[in-house]
Amino acid sequence: METARQFFFCRTYLSHQVPLLFVGPTGTGKSIINSNFLMSLPKEQYTPNCLNFSARTSASRCRTSSWPKLDRREDDLNMPAKEIYGAQPPIELLRQWIDHRHWYDKKDTSRLDIVDVLFISAMGPPGGGRNDITGRFTRHLNIVSIDSFDDETLSKIFTSITDWHFSTGFDTSFYRDFARVIKGVLLCPHTHMQDGDKLIRLWIHEVYRVFYDRLIDNEDRKTFFSIVRERTATYFKQTLDKVHWYSGPMP
Repeated sequence: METARQFFFCRTYLSHQVPLLFVGPTGTGKSIINSNFLMSLPKEQYTPNCLNFSARTSASRCRTSSWPKLDRREDDLNMPAKEIYGAQPPIELLRQWIDHRHWYDKKDTSRLDIVDVLFISAMGPPGGGRNDITGRFTRHLNIVSIDSFDDETLSKIFTSITDWHFSTGFDTSFYRDFARVIKGVLLCPHTHMQDGDKLIRLWIHEVYRVFYDRLIDNEDRKTFFSIVRERTATYFKQTLDKVHWYSGPMP
């Protein structure tokens, strides 16, 4: 639900060309949401690019990295270190563009107009190496706060992860395994398949080879045997005893 809300803000502000800033504690998904949103945009209309700021990020690096791109996402916006007078040169460079819509060439000081650029930013609260950033810059951004996850949300997230990790089921994409079964059956020449019971035994052998041999739990093996027995009766109209197949889970 929280992800859907944040995607709504991204879509809304993008359509109205409004710069956006997500603010929230570490680990609340700010950067991932921004990245996933930008990657979902039509490639023929947008060129996403990400700048990760750190205490060592300079205005020159910010300019060099962002100059060739059209669509901007700034991560850890308040990480650049402050100079002696309290300014953050990379932030001031971005503020200059938002205020005046242009930069100046460093070689000949000619004016460089910048168009079709939108900032989607993220940062954590000041503290722990992060600085507060000037209001001259944040006044241009629509700020969306992301709160820390409550216990119920954290429980749901990690329960889903552990349930998936410890599940005993196979992946839902069985196409490759299906192909192995079919290829195994087709290896037998048709001259050896005059008896229908032989084909059934061969099919059972192949599904056991591909699927059964991967099972390590006895309950799973019993369930697999029951499925084979039921499918043989339903689709081949035969019992395992009649096709002379061992009628029980293999050891």
